[in-house]
Amino acid sequence: MSERTINRDKKLIAIIGPTASGKSDWGVEIAKKCNGEIVSADSRQVYRGLDIGTGKEGAPSAPNESTKITKVQKYKITNKQQFNNLTIEQLRSNIRWIDGVPQWLIDIIEPGTKFTMFDWLAAARKVVEDIFARGKIPIIVGGTGLYIQALTEGFELEKSKIQNPDVKYSRKELEKKSLKQLQDIFCKLEIENCKIDINNPHRLIRAIERAQAGEVVAKKKPDFEVLQIA
Repeated sequence: MSERTINRDKKLIAIIGPTASGKSDWGVEIAKKCNGEIVSADSRQVYRGLDIGTGKEGAPSAPNESTKITKVQKYKITNKQQFNNLTIEQLRSNIRWIDGVPQWLIDIIEPGTKFTMFDWLAAARKVVEDIFARGKIPIIVGGTGLYIQALTEGFELEKSKIQNPDVKYSRKELEKKSLKQLQDIFCKLEIENCKIDINNPHRLIRAIERAQAGEVVAKKKPDFEVLQIA
């Protein structure tokens, strides 16, 4: 793990829990007391129109002019390249508000668009740095624990030292494999520093795909302090 010097003036709060567990209410109360802004860490809330059962709250516009952040023209994201090119101003245009508190990273992509943890992570880092730059505290709220872990532990994609595997599997081939078969493929690749839920087929498939592409997950300690509430 690469080390970074922690800036004691930069503090981040992470609130983790299942949908409808009161995380948003906690986040709003804490944000009001410590001058914070909420960043959603939910793999379903990122999709526009996916509202039922995802726990989305708040309104898409600021409650009054004193708290309003300048909006820009709405964007439409249908592929990874478009998403990677998003500016902080475009992400800001999709802020939702709960009782005067802004929430980031909700309704940011179109349904059906391929979206990974690292896509969310790139956007979250832009948002977190913007919040820090304005002298506020980022409050990460969500039910997708892996997203929060990736941000607070500093996940990075790096080039793998693993030799190219003799056999490469397509996504369709991997999706047809049993859990045991996926675990066997994963183990044979000998992926270092890759801590995932090996009982989760989707995460196994993503880890195998990254390894086949010559990528590996590394960790670089963030430069901010983390307070985690679960």
